[in-house]
Amino acid sequence: METSVTVVDKSKDPDLPLPTDPPTGDTPLPISHALEYLADALAEQGKTAEAGAVFEKLGQSHDRMRAGYWEFRKRQLVA
Repeated sequence: METSVTVVDKSKDPDLPLPTDPPTGDTPLPISHALEYLADALAEQGKTAEAGAVFEKLGQSHDRMRAGYWEFRKRQLVA
């Protein structure tokens, strides 16, 4: 069974974003996982204030459904 791969030439369709193009503000991405990873990395480096700010931003704007969880993660940083 053969599989085919389609290669898109950006010069022929300039409306397609390149992987390096930043997503627009209305792009529905699951960025909560990436931000949690960032906060964990900052916490491991001892940058607890920055990590807390990321957790706060998660709870206030990016993942409000789990705002309580992000507040819990933020409080864990000072414990």
